[in-house]
Amino acid sequence: MAGTKDIRSVVRALDIMELVSNSPAGLTLRQLSHAFALPRQTVHGLVRTLIRKKYLTKSAPPVRYMVGPMMAALQQRQIEWNRDVLCRAIPPAIKLGRDHAAIVMIAQYTGGRILGRFFCAGDDEGPKLLYNSPVAEYGCSLVVQAFMEAPELAAYRSQNAFAKADWDYWRCPENLDALYALIREVGYLAMVKSGVFRVAAPILNSDGRPTAMLGITKPYEDLAPGAARASIDATVSAARKVSEAVKQA
Repeated sequence: MAGTKDIRSVVRALDIMELVSNSPAGLTLRQLSHAFALPRQTVHGLVRTLIRKKYLTKSAPPVRYMVGPMMAALQQRQIEWNRDVLCRAIPPAIKLGRDHAAIVMIAQYTGGRILGRFFCAGDDEGPKLLYNSPVAEYGCSLVVQAFMEAPELAAYRSQNAFAKADWDYWRCPENLDALYALIREVGYLAMVKSGVFRVAAPILNSDGRPTAMLGITKPYEDLAPGAARASIDATVSAARKVSEAVKQA
């Protein structure tokens, strides 16, 4: 049918803009070419056009491509939208922490990073907003990574220290890929590491893309019989409700 096919050059340009916007340090021509399996000459023509239209800019030397003024404005609007997600997620996070006597974290995925934005200890310490605290690449943030698209996931992993992880398991790309697949299948992450029980569920937008995560942690030894399943179900339910609220906004 006429009008149903995507224009390839437009799709490629949008893919490049999306990937670069999630890479604060910028990307080289070689990285872009590798991410999309395209000849460098093709990528160079696309980024040159995006630079002229002020969606991208470049540093020199060495040459790395980063978001330009136009794309930066769009990115800022996305950050502001994410703040709305935070507001929607805080009330269920507080309830989750109190009901399960657990530490609760809300982290947001923005600008190519996963940043802690809200913390609730589930006790007398009380909740508090965090100032963009980086979340460990190989902890609960794995639930966000599992829902990234392939190019942005490749960029994220190349920019973070998986090779220096404190557990050999995370250093194996095959193990990570298998874990991502499992998370996508069940819809959450649950694990015990260093005596700590962790559960995390993604907050997704209307396109099924990750925008945030809701996670809890508590000492594994404090879990009563059946408490692990109850904590998982409550975390997943809370994250899904926030996702639905986001989609309807």
